[in-house]
Amino acid sequence: MNYKIVNIKENFFENIPKRKQKSLLNQYLKENVKGKDYYVDGEKIIANKYTVGKLNYGITLYDNRIEKNLRKELKANIIINLKEVIENSKIYQRNRKDTKQHIFADTFDRRKSIIKYKEIKYKVMFDVGKKEKINTLYGIEHIKK
Repeated sequence: MNYKIVNIKENFFENIPKRKQKSLLNQYLKENVKGKDYYVDGEKIIANKYTVGKLNYGITLYDNRIEKNLRKELKANIIINLKEVIENSKIYQRNRKDTKQHIFADTFDRRKSIIKYKEIKYKVMFDVGKKEKINTLYGIEHIKK
């Protein structure tokens, strides 16, 4: 599959003290992600309170080759560029059964996108919950170098 690489050039946390980064990201999620719609492959993917909660507090698995001090910065910069990351993603797995009985999903699609940050390419995997005709962006599940 050919992926268009999303080139992330700016660091959202540049010149922001560590103690303010979490609250700044939380504010960004509430003001710029919640309530947004994204479109890919002819489908609408919505972002709602489940999206914000999972992106903010959910566990993201990282490749061991990604330095621990870079992980939060990397994830935040993916979130800031979410529209482009989603719109350039491709289906990786379709209709995975929901084993945790989420209220917003019967099945999940896993989507994959390729980003470039600080001259390094990363594979980003995220989940989209599907119920009836509603697709809900859930979380960034994996980031691999």
